Amino acid sequence: MSTRARGAPSGLVHTVPDHRKGQDMQQHMRKWLKRGLITALVVLPVWFVVTAVHEFLTTDPFPPRPTRCTKVEDYAGGRIPEEATDVKCRDTSGWQDTSYTAEFRMPRKDVAARLVRAFPRAGIRHGQVDKQVLPPSAPNNSAGGEASSVYIDIAYEGADTALVKLEALTP
Repeated sequence: MSTRARGAPSGLVHTVPDHRKGQDMQQHMRKWLKRGLITALVVLPVWFVVTAVHEFLTTDPFPPRPTRCTKVEDYAGGRIPEEATDVKCRDTSGWQDTSYTAEFRMPRKDVAARLVRAFPRAGIRHGQVDKQVLPPSAPNNSAGGEASSVYIDIAYEGADTALVKLEALTP
């Protein structure tokens, strides 16, 4: 292919071989492919690490799991009262700690006294506002159970019912 060079007299013609244009195009394409490949090799691992860190920080790696209530009772050193209803027991243990929770409803009348008898090692927090803590009725090592701490929260749901949340843990 022949083209006339700018500013050249009309008799002079500058020729550019067609195969040179193809080589320039191939070099240009290789350069951009290399840049794209390098970008992908840098960006993809960074994206993977950022995604993994985000998932680790925003999700619970040890979500609560249902468990047998006898396991919770043995760990806490007590027994869930027979009049309890809607009983849900969970293993809330993590990587290095052991903890269990139980949630149940029971009649409101004398609930704190019945729970102290049922779980003598527990510190009872009751009341929805002040979270008054009643001390454990027995020293932590006298009533059995493996937990180093046992807490019971009592929330009154109405005139007749109390919602009880038991937490037994060893941090």
